[in-house]
Amino acid sequence: GHAQDVLVLLGAAQTSVVLTYALKAAKEKGMRVVYIGSLDADFPLETHDPHIQIPAADLIQTLALQLLVLHGVSEVVDQGLFAS
Repeated sequence: GHAQDVLVLLGAAQTSVVLTYALKAAKEKGMRVVYIGSLDADFPLETHDPHIQIPAADLIQTLALQLLVLHGVSEVVDQGLFAS
């Protein structure tokens, strides 16, 4: 990624080491980070990092709701970029 890019992280109940490394790399490059997932995880977000909390009871519900949120966000981005 590059400084003007946005990294979207999808997390569940347990923090993945891979997600932590991805977050660190993105911050070092000056990228913005958006986190979508459970905030039960001990994830090193900064207070200004936008996050969408998924209030799901289990992993399957979390993944389903993340997909729904991603579709909604994608639609808003598409309309903002490509609306005529």
